[in-house]
Amino acid sequence: MSNRSTEPIIHEYTGTSYRKNTNSGTRYVYRPLFMIGLSHKDNKENIICLVDSGADNNLFPADFGRRIGLKIEDGKPGSTAGITDEKMVTYKHKVKLWVNEKSFYVPVDFCDGFNHATPLLGQKGFFDLFNKVVFKKEEKIFELH
Repeated sequence: MSNRSTEPIIHEYTGTSYRKNTNSGTRYVYRPLFMIGLSHKDNKENIICLVDSGADNNLFPADFGRRIGLKIEDGKPGSTAGITDEKMVTYKHKVKLWVNEKSFYVPVDFCDGFNHATPLLGQKGFFDLFNKVVFKKEEKIFELH
């Protein structure tokens, strides 16, 4: 099996609402959300993730790993820090990531301190599966080639 996806995928941004502290009502922000499958042995979960060009690695809440049968703390320990520079302990596991019907074994960092966040698809383990990733914000689509 090739290390890269060969079929182009075109996907629409997903509009998510948020409230501002103003009287102007609900606002929408369109984000590149994408459903992948994540599996380990016979356990598979479909998960909506953020395609994040600023993320070095795939980063998932630890609960997703537990749901597919991983013993999170058995992974390779590491750490990550986001925009707040607050370090969080991670555990790296190699799992099967499904993009449509095609699967790839990729590294994923799982983190207990990240349990209420949207999983991130990053440069290593997602972007590197494709020759090109294009964000077309005005058209509200992204393309995976």
